[in-house]
Amino acid sequence: MKEKELLNGVRWKVIEVLAKEGSMTASEIAVKTNTSLPAVSQATSLLEAYKYISAKSLARSSPGKPKTLYTLNKETVYIALCTHGVAKQFTFAPSAMHAATLRAFQLPQDDQDWIIQLLWSYRNILSTVDAISYVRSAEEETHILVLTSDIEKYRKQYSHITLKADDASRKIVSWSHTIQEVKEGLKNEEEYFVNLFENPIVLYDPKNVMPRG
Repeated sequence: MKEKELLNGVRWKVIEVLAKEGSMTASEIAVKTNTSLPAVSQATSLLEAYKYISAKSLARSSPGKPKTLYTLNKETVYIALCTHGVAKQFTFAPSAMHAATLRAFQLPQDDQDWIIQLLWSYRNILSTVDAISYVRSAEEETHILVLTSDIEKYRKQYSHITLKADDASRKIVSWSHTIQEVKEGLKNEEEYFVNLFENPIVLYDPKNVMPRG
């Protein structure tokens, strides 16, 4: 089955909700997507067969059928390329840099090119951080939130970046913190941290450590 046939309808709803919510049972998926349980079960079986999702059985404390948790199994890019001389559909497993670059296309138009330039001009940046999210745009600045265990190293290398393209320039403002600092700030409902998570767009988070608002 081709991706354009596989990744649609209920199957796409399953992938979409697992991407946003993490691990879920078939019953939880059915409720979240407003879909019948038999339809969800059929979709998860096919997605599992094609290795888009994985299933894990959880032991029950009481008699009965064990619960099964479904989780996205792999990061996959599916592209339809249509331009002069080329009409092609293909899939590939993206590198961390490619994945972050593709996520940048979710950003406001003015920020897309600047974030992509940041990623490719400072290619070692991903090796020094745990996660990066886009926060906001302000005049000639683009603000990002960075989670890293080595704050001093990150701030020394990447805290003062100004990008240039043609006659334009853009300052990249990095709000850098440890994971623990962010967790404590959100737990205590500190205004500064709450504002950082008003509407973040995750660009890089391989270990799923960035809070989702």
